[in-house]
Amino acid sequence: MSDEPTPAQQAAWRRRMQGEVVTPVVVTARNAREGDPWARGTVMLVIKAAVAGTAAWTLASNVFDSSTPTYAPLAAMLVVERTIARSVSGSVQRLVAVLIGMLMAAGAGLAVGLHWWTMLPVLAVAVAIGRIPALGDHGSMVPTMALLSLITAGGTDTDFTVATMLETVMGGAIGIAVNAAVAPPAHIETSRQRLRRIAGEAYDLVTDVGKALRGGSWTVEEAQEWAQRSERLADEAPSVLAAVDLGQESTRMNPRMVLKRTDADWTGYRDAVRALRAIQAQIAGIAATLSEVRDPEHPVQPPSERYLEAFGEVLLDLASGMSLLDRTDDAARDELTEILDRCQDRITTLGDEVYEAGAGVFAYGSLLVDATRMLQVVDAARPGIALPVEAIGPDPDDDTEAPRSGDTL
Repeated sequence: MSDEPTPAQQAAWRRRMQGEVVTPVVVTARNAREGDPWARGTVMLVIKAAVAGTAAWTLASNVFDSSTPTYAPLAAMLVVERTIARSVSGSVQRLVAVLIGMLMAAGAGLAVGLHWWTMLPVLAVAVAIGRIPALGDHGSMVPTMALLSLITAGGTDTDFTVATMLETVMGGAIGIAVNAAVAPPAHIETSRQRLRRIAGEAYDLVTDVGKALRGGSWTVEEAQEWAQRSERLADEAPSVLAAVDLGQESTRMNPRMVLKRTDADWTGYRDAVRALRAIQAQIAGIAATLSEVRDPEHPVQPPSERYLEAFGEVLLDLASGMSLLDRTDDAARDELTEILDRCQDRITTLGDEVYEAGAGVFAYGSLLVDATRMLQVVDAARPGIALPVEAIGPDPDDDTEAPRSGDTL
């Protein structure tokens, strides 16, 4: 039987290489060229890791008089992270992991020497310790250094142990220095862009549904599309929260923050994402009800067109309220209060009509419940929410500049 891969296997391998290696590199390079901050940060990380590794290798070669100073450049490259805080914590984690591994090897070597029955329990314990979450991505250095120390010096060579520790410390320090000195990463604007996008998408979705209902010319396909857009918002929310966390983390230990202060309200940004996620859940329920109302395969007694038009007005009012959430001036607060009061009055009126008509209870009730919850979310979000400037499109009829809850770097 031939060991040569078949044409189908070769084609599958090429597709896998294309999808997992070539395409991500090409996409990252193209996005970086077009100005995408995350892609540019990725390219800069690669460059800085190479610079840090080269600098660490050069310095360690001269300091330790070694032609193969492995641990310094390795540590330098691996601690160049998305934020300086991560570089510092990664350097500490790596140093601790190396120290634990070498101490375990030294203890076993001094106590009983190097044997297979010595190596087995040492490596088993080292692997278990390496899985401790506190060591992060550097936990693998515990069994690695235990093994290297055992097989190269029996765990008892003091010079080897000291040189390895010093190289690790030097490499970590160089990696941190390069990360801080060469375009220190600050992901503030990236997190704001992600938040602006999800806020704008939520606003557009509520507005589109409201306009369609008010106009009366919508289809089951449109309702299903609204539901799909809502699901995409739900899927995106966790990554936006992660981007906000990364943005806040990037301000710690960052020399750029000394020169240029930021007043970003990170807690308010997180509250905004959670509020938008809650709004999404309600609009998803509205879209699901509307699709069932118009779906001939799942007949549900529909609300009247007049009722749906009035409900569309409620959604448009709620969208207007959402557009004011990124402003903190008194005029915006007063306007938002007026809008929410008007929404509540309209919802109450529609609820009274349902009670009097006694028909279409399922559709009427579901829509009213979702709208009421959305109103409660917007109202509850007012005290603590923060959105970047112009997160939701400004009123085109308003050319005045008002103070907003967002801030600038």
